[in-house]
Amino acid sequence: MFGKFWRIEMKQNLSIVWIGLLGLIIGGCSLLGSSEEPITITPEVIEDPTSPPPTNTPPPPPTAVAQVSAEEEENKEAQLLADLSVGSVNITLENVPQCMTPQDSTNLGVKVDILNLGSLPAGPFDVTVNGQTATFTGQIIPGDIGTVWVASSDTNVQIVVDPTNQVEETDETNNVFEQIVPIPTLPIPCTPTPEPAPEALPVDAIDLEWTAGGFAKPLFVTHAADDRLFVVEQQGTIRVITPDGVVGNTPFLNIIDRTNSSRNEQGLLGLAFHPDYQQNGRFFVNYIQADGSTVVSEFRVTADANVADPSSERQIITIGQPYANHNGGMISFGPDGYLYIGMGDGGSQNDPENRAQNLDSLLGKILRIDIDNGDPYGIPADNPFVNDPLARNEVWSFGWRNPWRFSFDPATGNMLIGDVGQNEIEEISLNPAGIGGLNFGWRIFEGNNCYLDDCSTANLVPAIAQYDHSDGHCSVTGGYMHRGVQQPGLYGNYFFADYCSSQIWRLFTAADGSYSMAPLSRPGFFISSFGEDVNGDVYVVNQVGGEIYKIVAAQ
Repeated sequence: MFGKFWRIEMKQNLSIVWIGLLGLIIGGCSLLGSSEEPITITPEVIEDPTSPPPTNTPPPPPTAVAQVSAEEEENKEAQLLADLSVGSVNITLENVPQCMTPQDSTNLGVKVDILNLGSLPAGPFDVTVNGQTATFTGQIIPGDIGTVWVASSDTNVQIVVDPTNQVEETDETNNVFEQIVPIPTLPIPCTPTPEPAPEALPVDAIDLEWTAGGFAKPLFVTHAADDRLFVVEQQGTIRVITPDGVVGNTPFLNIIDRTNSSRNEQGLLGLAFHPDYQQNGRFFVNYIQADGSTVVSEFRVTADANVADPSSERQIITIGQPYANHNGGMISFGPDGYLYIGMGDGGSQNDPENRAQNLDSLLGKILRIDIDNGDPYGIPADNPFVNDPLARNEVWSFGWRNPWRFSFDPATGNMLIGDVGQNEIEEISLNPAGIGGLNFGWRIFEGNNCYLDDCSTANLVPAIAQYDHSDGHCSVTGGYMHRGVQQPGLYGNYFFADYCSSQIWRLFTAADGSYSMAPLSRPGFFISSFGEDVNGDVYVVNQVGGEIYKIVAAQ
């Protein structure tokens, strides 16, 4: 970055130009050289109104021009170079902070100081920087400096590498001279100071604020690192809620033609946007195809930010399902940039083939893969079973019945998982950040209750919260830890629900590490999922009613 130089082109016998650089970086941008146009100062010579009018007196006869030898020509050029370097050309930083913030970059520009050593014509003349031109209208008497500002937010300035600080070329015929001057060290971008997190306190009550409706069996809602929301519909479509709350008529993605949604736990089940989606347009879905298998595929957005290309599908992984239920469906990128995939135990009941405890099966697991390396994916080097010949390398954790919804706490990186129970117990479990290979117990335990097989099995991870099937409860819907600063009263509370009863609970972690669980709201609709927006606010999905609600502090 800093071993580069700025080429300055001067026309009409301008002897010296000083450039003062206030900025020319935007936020975290570096100063890079790519433009082919040099900075030019092109004076326009105008007639002096005080000069005498022209006369009809014929011009004097031409004076004979002496022949110039090659040696004299070289001496003349050398003198020209020497004259051009008198006083030198400098680039300096003035009134620039130690680091640059986006606010500092709102009034960027180039300050051009022009020193008249006697041969500069009167103005006006133009000063052009990166295609942006300012006109100097005054007159600079010999020995004085004139200043002109050129607004420019383009960091692509022409750069020439030449540490010798010498004149690169001369063109005596056109009076065009170029001098190479070193760029000084620029201020680095400021590291943003994060807003202090609100104090985390347990919530006693919440309200639900209607966001949008009209969806067909919505199963999930998420964001793409912008102010839009994306709603997954079970039949095989994804719809966009714009920042002003309007639901687009055209689906963002329509893959009904390849989605099998004939059974209650089948369909288009999950959506995850690549961490660099705003740059690469890649996103991933989890759906059930015609033969009942789970498919995780990559798609790409089109030039229209609200429409993806169904024909861009690239299948990442396909996993056979022996039964129609317990398909999992959740996919999410973790803080480490890897894609996590939730897989149920294959279905039926009681995991008849004990797949959740079989490390050679992808069922009853949470998988972790690298979708940026490998074809069609790679295995992270720190996956827990990469060196185990009896285990699948994709496995991150095991002992799951049906981890329908899970999420990552942005503040800690911990994964929080809602695992659907069998006959009596629904559970919320926690996988600490960065720790793989944990066994969460199914079918040995249902929640923290001994269920089948040998309940003395060591190293099983207990649930951090559970509830039974009394009071109309039937199936847990895992949620999100609220980290949105726009609702500070909700900060630090994990919200989850039961699908059948619609009971919403909060789970709160006390200072001593213990968890407290409390019921909050019972809106009276089937809660198929939770989701969050780019600000960390949490949403509730009403599957049958086709609506999305935002959790807000109780009024």
